[in-house]
Amino acid sequence: ALQSFPSGIAYASKTDSPNAAKLYIHYMLTEEGFGIQLGDGKPSANSQVPAPSDPSNVKDFLDQMAPFPSADLVSDYRTKSEWEDFWRTSHG
Repeated sequence: ALQSFPSGIAYASKTDSPNAAKLYIHYMLTEEGFGIQLGDGKPSANSQVPAPSDPSNVKDFLDQMAPFPSADLVSDYRTKSEWEDFWRTSHG
């Protein structure tokens, strides 16, 4: 199966403007906010945003894609230094 990678969007928990950050995230999940990405055929993470016209035919393969578990990102981040050490010592 093809791997579907997320496009992450988040805000800093200690921001001075959490409501503005939430509004920005909401906007980016709308068709208007995601418009630039739709233009080159990327599907939105928001299922309410219609799939774009797809010059790359990505939508023909959506049923073959596996969702990328976000927990893997946390695990990868937590073990990053271990992997860096491994590659540095194993592969020069």
